[in-house]
Amino acid sequence: MNRQISKMSDSIERVKAEHERMENILDYVKNYQKDFEGFLENLEANSPPITVTTPERAEFYSTSEKLNTDLQQISEDLKEVIRHINVSNKLIDRTDPVSQILRILNEHTDALQWIEDQTAVVKESLDDVAKMHQVFRRDQERSLRLMFKPN
Repeated sequence: MNRQISKMSDSIERVKAEHERMENILDYVKNYQKDFEGFLENLEANSPPITVTTPERAEFYSTSEKLNTDLQQISEDLKEVIRHINVSNKLIDRTDPVSQILRILNEHTDALQWIEDQTAVVKESLDDVAKMHQVFRRDQERSLRLMFKPN
């Protein structure tokens, strides 16, 4: 019985010591956080405001708007192609299967060619956007490094 009480007492002492150590660590973290908050407040007060309207960002936005407009135009053009195919299908001589097949294949070939052309335009626009994004990201990283660079 004394042995169990002794073990329990040792365990309690270890838990108390660990608890005290954890409280010390917590106090250290709290002090570190206060110091860091003070540093950030000082940094924000003494640094110039970050302008978010950099030329690259404006160009990126402009390209995104153009891409959106292009995609809307592509959508409208596809609707027109579909309408044209539907009208062509109404005019097909229903009695001549070869004529039907040829007209459908021609319309599909035209539509596929148009889609291929538009895809190339969109790919080129996306490549431009990706390049601008890389430049913007590199500039932002450089700005952040300069802002947080130790004196």
